[in-house]
Amino acid sequence: MADGEFADDAACIAAVRTYLGYFPSHCQEKPPQRQGGDPADRREESLLTAVPDNPRQAFDMHKVITALVDEGRFFE
Repeated sequence: MADGEFADDAACIAAVRTYLGYFPSHCQEKPPQRQGGDPADRREESLLTAVPDNPRQAFDMHKVITALVDEGRFFE
């Protein structure tokens, strides 16, 4: 199941293409791999303060995800 809102049909089709680009063409293939520019051993110092100590305090999960993913790109 998917849920998304897009400005027009062209934007929707582009988003679907991006989403499907994360999957293999068929079940016997491995998922596609992309070369990332981030070093494998990089440290992301912003994660030290992104999540508050108090588990009841709200925080922006998008900041955490963006810090973790390669080159800050992800498909929500």
